[in-house]
Amino acid sequence: MNEIKYWFAINPVAKKKSWGAVLFLGVLYLAAGILVVRWPEPTAMGIIFLLGSLLIVIGLERLLMPLAGKRKIGVWGIFMALVTFGLGGAIIWHPLTADWFLGLMIGCWIFLSGIDALAGAVAAPKGAPGRGLLFFNSIISLLCGVFVVAMPFFGMLLVAFVFGCYLIFAGLIGILGAFELRRRSAPLPAN
Repeated sequence: MNEIKYWFAINPVAKKKSWGAVLFLGVLYLAAGILVVRWPEPTAMGIIFLLGSLLIVIGLERLLMPLAGKRKIGVWGIFMALVTFGLGGAIIWHPLTADWFLGLMIGCWIFLSGIDALAGAVAAPKGAPGRGLLFFNSIISLLCGVFVVAMPFFGMLLVAFVFGCYLIFAGLIGILGAFELRRRSAPLPAN
């Protein structure tokens, strides 16, 4: 309960008179979470579409950064940019016909990103800021890539399911918080 009180202390939306809006958002989150957990496949398709769009942007960013003089990318960087852009395009072009294949491609991309992060961590000088985090990122990426490649479509459903569980949790917290706001905004009884 202390967490709820802390949330209301720092949340600018949580004014005493806005408990109805907080309740509405809590119910909305809860309903969306239940729908996502009940029907994870459409959610997974939506996530796939958004991921495809994101990968296109990432691929373009990797290709355009050297033109802005921000960094040098070399052959491996160009390869990763083209793979990322191509993967995003493939996801957008065939989202419904390649569920498991998309999971397999995404798993391979995650794995390749892990190799890319590992190469960056190894190439960074000892004691460089963020080198340890880069190593950690590479290990997590490699493990996640192997998991998604081993079970490609299950990886998409797992993402959708975890997202749905988050929405349910956030909705319940919002509903509890709304009633806490209402309690705090009620006038004190006269003695």
